[in-house]
Amino acid sequence: MLAGSSALDLDDPRRALTHFDQARHVQYAADGYVRDYVLYLTRTARAHLQLGDLDAACAVATDAFTQNATLNSSRPSDALEDLRDELTPHRHVRVVRDFLLLSV
Repeated sequence: MLAGSSALDLDDPRRALTHFDQARHVQYAADGYVRDYVLYLTRTARAHLQLGDLDAACAVATDAFTQNATLNSSRPSDALEDLRDELTPHRHVRVVRDFLLLSV
């Protein structure tokens, strides 16, 4: 996941998604690493957003939000809040608006 996060930070969302897809096989959620899995999902959603794929970004963000509901951890919550802020300029798009309403 570190390589994907680095690629995302370097504004290379396609490479980030490639690394995130590879990291998915680690199965964070199945192994009890729910917090890390939510962070992974949030970063994956950001990569989709940077590529302009609002449908994929919101689908992954919704999964992250749902997974985060079972946690009491500020780091994933902060990451989701940042993602909400990044999605807000696109609130005129229904899928984004639906996610923003879900995550209130």
